[in-house]
Amino acid sequence: MIAILGLVLGVIGSMVLGIIVLASVPTFRISVSNLFVFVFGAFLGMFALSNLLGRGLNALGLLKGAPIDRQNELIYVWAFLGALIGGTVFVWLKLRLQKKRV
Repeated sequence: MIAILGLVLGVIGSMVLGIIVLASVPTFRISVSNLFVFVFGAFLGMFALSNLLGRGLNALGLLKGAPIDRQNELIYVWAFLGALIGGTVFVWLKLRLQKKRV
């Protein structure tokens, strides 16, 4: 039940972030397909960057002495940045690879 709640909150948070990014970048349009692509890219970017950084910092020994609360705060910041980067890159790629309508 908690996993479903986390998934729903993650989708809602990614949708809000997607609407903000799509509205603020002039070449992006707010559409359902762009929002769907942003949310998909945000989830991939969030998990990829947070796992990569968490494993990298743990392998370097930088997180061994830190309390678990401090480790979670670092991962949450990187997860947010990963969502922002992943969603933006996926929408950019979609628009770049999309065929132009004449």
